This record gives sequence, structure tokens and C-alpha cells, in this order.
Amino acid sequence: MRYSLRLLPLFMYYSSAFVSGYLLHSDQEAFAHCVNNQNTFIAIIWPIAQGKETVIQNIMNRYGKILYKKEMYFTPKKALYVLKKAHANANISNMKEHLNWYFPKGTYAQPARIFVLEFKDMAHNLACKYAIRKLYPYLQYRSIHINDYHYEAIELAKLFF
Repeated sequence: MRYSLRLLPLFMYYSSAFVSGYLLHSDQEAFAHCVNNQNTFIAIIWPIAQGKETVIQNIMNRYGKILYKKEMYFTPKKALYVLKKAHANANISNMKEHLNWYFPKGTYAQPARIFVLEFKDMAHNLACKYAIRKLYPYLQYRSIHINDYHYEAIELAKLFF
């Protein structure tokens, strides 16, 4: 199956910052890697989970490998769209209420951190996800999202890259 790059309208992004020092150096490289590699996953550290950056990256590298990182600021409209895409299979009836849990007052001023990760298998993915969630016990599952299936990584790659 072939995928093509699709440009999103600029109004969707408030701003973004790219971080160097990883194996992949551009959105185009990150997108291509996500499409072509089955063991590639996209992690979203939601804006509600601030701080602990070094610990988070150490956990990610313990269970897998960070290939790319991008920071993004979301508008309320963009945040709702991203939540819908990230939780497309979750069967959430009231996504606007869900939005308020992930983006309480003041959260839009903080960036989400988007990572392209490579894991050996799903067990390493889950171990990474649960280890990061333990850093923010008061947030429960709302600190991080990592896709479960390759097609989800491709859909999120289309959104972010």
C-alpha cells in the first residue's frame, strides 16, 4: 500500500518547534520512516504532562529508540481533532468532555511533545507507556498516548508530519 504526503491547512497549527539530535531530521523523514517500518510508533506526551523531560526520554530509550521529536502547540480546535484521531478506536461518546480532561485551563500554553519511536515489539511499547504513566499518577492515562497498530502510526504521521 502506498501513501502520499498530504498537506494540512496552516490554520491547524498554532506553532511548532523542531528538535535536532535524533536519527531523523525532518518531518518528511519522520513520515517516510513511519510508513515504511512496522515497528515505528508515535507517542504524544500531552501538554498536561509537563516536566520530567529527561526521565521520559530515558524511559523511551530504555524500552526502544527515539528517532524524532517535535513540539507542537494546539489550539482548542486542533486539540479536539488530534484527540479524535489518537483515540479513533476508543469509542468515546463525548469527545468534548474528553478534551477538557486532557486540556484543562492553561494547558494550551504548553507544548505537546510528539515522538517517533521504534520498539522491538508490542510488549516494549506497553512497558514504555506504563512507565511514563507512573511518572504522573494523578493524570492516570492522560500523560501519554502511543499507538497500538502500524496503521495508527501512519494516520498520526499524516497529521503531524
